[in-house]
Amino acid sequence: MLFAMTLLIQHPVSAVGGVLLYGIAAFSVVAPLQLRVMTKAGDAPDVASAANISAFTLGSALGIWLGGLAIDSGLGVVSVNWIGGIINGAGLLFAVSSLWLDRIIPAQPFEEQPTAVAHHH
Repeated sequence: MLFAMTLLIQHPVSAVGGVLLYGIAAFSVVAPLQLRVMTKAGDAPDVASAANISAFTLGSALGIWLGGLAIDSGLGVVSVNWIGGIINGAGLLFAVSSLWLDRIIPAQPFEEQPTAVAHHH
């Protein structure tokens, strides 16, 4: 979608439609991804949720920084769409790889380490 925005932002009407479609696409993946993370978290859903939201925030910061570098280097404002598209593509590759690995490698139960018994004298 971000690659298409390069063309869509040339006209106000298509730009509004493109931003609307991008918003729908971008936010439609958040809830299923959060559900997947929480499902895989086992006994630590709070930690997994915090890590997931932190990853979203880190991705936003990385995208903003890389987009700024692209603009500063003279590639223009449109280059931000390409930077975002590349980052999204990498995220998609990670997600598909994760799903693929889940299918070929069965989930292993988490084994807790025995706790040391305190001796009182």
